[in-house]
Amino acid sequence: MAEATDTGPLPRRILILGGGTAGWMAACRFQQHWGPRGVSVTLVESAEIGIIGVGEGSTPQLKFFFDTLGIAESEWMPRCNATYKTGIEFVGWSDAPGYERYFHPFQTDLDRFTAGKFFRQTQARRGGLDVDAHPDRYFVPTALARERKAPLTPPNFPFFVSYGYHFDAYLVGAHLREIAAKLGVERVEATVASVDVDAGGLVDALVTSDGRRLEADLFVDASGFRATIIEGALRERYLSFADNLFNDSAVVLPTPVPAAGPRWRPVRPR
Repeated sequence: MAEATDTGPLPRRILILGGGTAGWMAACRFQQHWGPRGVSVTLVESAEIGIIGVGEGSTPQLKFFFDTLGIAESEWMPRCNATYKTGIEFVGWSDAPGYERYFHPFQTDLDRFTAGKFFRQTQARRGGLDVDAHPDRYFVPTALARERKAPLTPPNFPFFVSYGYHFDAYLVGAHLREIAAKLGVERVEATVASVDVDAGGLVDALVTSDGRRLEADLFVDASGFRATIIEGALRERYLSFADNLFNDSAVVLPTPVPAAGPRWRPVRPR
């Protein structure tokens, strides 16, 4: 009898379709968590299908992911052209004079000392008072980014500091593939030609272009925009959110690193 989880029997075979960052992240976590309990994890990817290999940024959750795997920043960051990210800058966000741009911080424990004042100031400003309520003056991650400093702390630092990363997504996927292999994930090089669905509407197997039939108890669709399993086989309708987006496009291009010194126009108190 299969070992049980909180939601049912433990799957004995997991098959992941797609080898980008999402696929290899899933493979690593499944193998780390369930591999020691006898679950086999297999990832299928094709050299004929490329991945989106542009520079990307993350939220602090990616740090938690690598920490959970026990992968040190000194190992993966140099190999993936990564650097630290303390927040996200929004330019042209508002038409209000003095508030045209702001930096959305990944908050740290240190910001508990100043966030309260910021919220009180914004409430007072909404009430008609002419007070300083620009967020860039109240959060440590904003100052770190402006000064080009890393959000790293000594081992005995008493406050938790969270941050994300900027990195090359293609290199992260390739590095995660190596980590997954060391953990015991099986990699299958193949192009999936079709998906077999049983009478109950559940995925039964993936069929490759060379005729192999890959069966599993749990299938994970990490095939990106192709959505081979979710949309192609299961006919789950894609629900667009375009009507709610101010900007639904992005242009990606390399840019030179600015010269040393503050990158932003300083926000000075009145």
